Amino acid sequence: AMLEAKAAQGLVPQDPHEQHLARKQRAAGYTTISQRAVNVPRVGVHARPPPPPPVAYVPHRRTRDEIADATGGFERERAPPGVPTRSSDERKDELAMRNQFHGRTAEEVLAMSGPPKERRAPAKKEESEEEELRGKIADEVAERQAWLDDMRALGKAAEFEAQIQGEIAERLHDLKRLDALQG
Repeated sequence: AMLEAKAAQGLVPQDPHEQHLARKQRAAGYTTISQRAVNVPRVGVHARPPPPPPVAYVPHRRTRDEIADATGGFERERAPPGVPTRSSDERKDELAMRNQFHGRTAEEVLAMSGPPKERRAPAKKEESEEEELRGKIADEVAERQAWLDDMRALGKAAEFEAQIQGEIAERLHDLKRLDALQG
């Protein structure tokens, strides 16, 4: 019970041999130099320098100078610098620009076009528009007449003749109105 109480207080019993040595020292009353509170130097004994730390005995990395001495100053050739690359975004932008101008850049298109051309007078343009409109109407009339002739050759003109004749008459009326506007 007494051992349990001391164990609860944190006191642990010593080994019997250690107890015997402790009793003997207390009875003698003598302390060795290592047990004294103050270090007393010994006569005739010089203090040794402290030994180097254990890490000094472990091999470690060599310095650049040590390596250069060991290899006789040999230096490896360096790789030539690479060609600078373009970012993919720049490449995409260039390809998009070329796509807009049918495989050419804007500068190439401008160089090919040369100096800007002079503009024509608007009056000439109006006349050409009227002539163009007159040509379109004449082409439509000729196209409908050719289609009607083809249907007659096939024997199916009766179904479409009235409709096509009406469209041709309408186009001829448009031509007359165009002449009236000019004159």
